[in-house]
Amino acid sequence: MRGIGRGNGKGNGRGRGYGRRFGRHAGMGYSIRNVRGQSYLIEQQGHIEENKEQHKEENLANRIYEILPKLNCRACGYNSCMDCANAIANGEERYDACRVLKPQQKEKIRKMIKGDNHV
Repeated sequence: MRGIGRGNGKGNGRGRGYGRRFGRHAGMGYSIRNVRGQSYLIEQQGHIEENKEQHKEENLANRIYEILPKLNCRACGYNSCMDCANAIANGEERYDACRVLKPQQKEKIRKMIKGDNHV
């Protein structure tokens, strides 16, 4: 006998079907709510906002990277153009950090950072 409340041996032992229904998702950043006998997996608000902000920074970094020359010349002080794009997107570096870009390209990056999406 496996014990009361352990389910049928599947899942992680927190109750019948718990592991199958929620798997690894229940735990960090998630909460489980029981409404009228049904369990629902709900993300915590802070976790959602953190992911949105991270996604926005990654998207900006990718857009900046598309403008950079992709030479990995290290003139800006970073090992690769992607590292430079990430630093610009995170606000750690100025928009004109790349020494190889033409003035028009630098202006395009500046507008991206300011939020002008018509670039």
